[in-house]
Amino acid sequence: MNTHIGAGYGSEYHLMRYLGRYRDEFNRITMNALGGQSVEWLDFKHGKRENYKTRDSSKVVLPDREIIGLDFLDGTDYEHVRKEWAKFWPQSGKSQNWDAVAKIKIDQEVYWLLIEAKAHTGELRSDCGAISPESVRMIENALKETKRTFNIDVSDDWTQCYYQYANRLAALHFLQKHDIPAKLLYIYFLGDLNPRLASNSFCPQTESEWHPFIKAENEHLGITHEIKARHGIYEIFVEVSP
Repeated sequence: MNTHIGAGYGSEYHLMRYLGRYRDEFNRITMNALGGQSVEWLDFKHGKRENYKTRDSSKVVLPDREIIGLDFLDGTDYEHVRKEWAKFWPQSGKSQNWDAVAKIKIDQEVYWLLIEAKAHTGELRSDCGAISPESVRMIENALKETKRTFNIDVSDDWTQCYYQYANRLAALHFLQKHDIPAKLLYIYFLGDLNPRLASNSFCPQTESEWHPFIKAENEHLGITHEIKARHGIYEIFVEVSP
């Protein structure tokens, strides 16, 4: 899948800025949040030249292949895990598209660090779009297993409203279940200027403006501070222009 990116705005654009132009600063921010000693970012893979295009003056489709699902687990060492993943999560349709993936060293242990970045409140909300009955069954089973493992007892449907966060939690659970050290980092950008926002969304300019939207998401999913601490789920707030 190709990378769709705003021309001068949006979470992917600002994450690319920090990784490309302010990497040392961004590494410090990341390591301070997680207590890490070093961090190494994975490169994206090249896509096809013909996929490079502009949709309009404010949107670009890059020929870069996104990091999808557990694609970062390559090599023979992970062959068994990839087979188990195919049983756990549908391999067709839209899987988890990570904004970035890194390896971070914390207390002499190396963890996979899965990154999700957000720049406006509309990015938090999504519903499951799976149509195939088999895909729906696999997703529902994976989400139920994740809830049980995280000791979450909420009646709200994880396939609705905040499905993206839910499926990221499922991927994190799967890795930890298979003894692969992993953590999940959400990056909330402050001060984005997005010319394409829907009327029911806005770009928070301060950390406090993000809080009620993050709180609503956490309450729907049943995610507490204790669960985040126990399963390695982190949040940082980064200004687009400090």
